[in-house]
Amino acid sequence: MEEGTRFHDRPIRFAEDWSIGIGGGLWSTGSAMGKYFLEHPIELRRHLTSDTDASLGIRKDGGKGHNTKFALELGSGNGYLSVVLALVLGTQKKSDGVEYFPKSTNVEVAVTDTAEHLPLIRATIESNLEHLQQVSPNISFVVTEHVWVDTFSSEPKDSPLRDRYDFIFGTDVAYRDKLHDPLISSLKRFFHQRTVCLIGVTMLDTSTQFFSKLSEAGFRYERISDNLLDDKFEGDIFGLFIITREDN
Repeated sequence: MEEGTRFHDRPIRFAEDWSIGIGGGLWSTGSAMGKYFLEHPIELRRHLTSDTDASLGIRKDGGKGHNTKFALELGSGNGYLSVVLALVLGTQKKSDGVEYFPKSTNVEVAVTDTAEHLPLIRATIESNLEHLQQVSPNISFVVTEHVWVDTFSSEPKDSPLRDRYDFIFGTDVAYRDKLHDPLISSLKRFFHQRTVCLIGVTMLDTSTQFFSKLSEAGFRYERISDNLLDDKFEGDIFGLFIITREDN
């Protein structure tokens, strides 16, 4: 197991296997987003607790007063970012005494990629399981395949993926022009009116065409200020973008 950043003086571990392709490891943009998650937990909470119609993204659990919010990682690779997100959104008191997420809220995180990445994702979650159970008992994971295509007519009927998600995230997902249309198709499928999406890109390999297509598809985007990123990720190489619906 490799070690990424630390959370409460404990390393966040991740499985790595480059033999399955470029998604088999942790790229710099993934590290940048992971740092952003850790340093801005209140922003993450805000993304997941915006007012949302119950039919679109909130599920009542058995009448016990618990809400469930739903997050989706696209192109996860090894599951590292989903584990970081889960730790940050844990209900347990943090060292500064701030409870970042209400105990009445559960979060289900769908961690997705192509089939060959799923064992890697499961291994990453398993390697952090003790830490997750201590800090984030309100978080659950669904690990499943999701292939970006322009139409979903052939997707299995028993897919565990929901129709809509409250928060969608991913990094290095638009580095080739041929990925733009399938990625935007996935966003259109999983967005509801108040969904917030956070995408991390390497500006050297993500063309401006992607952002033009986002706008044409009815999305708006805004780059997160460099001063909110870890120092080593500031500059023109990396970018984190918040994406919402134009009619939001």
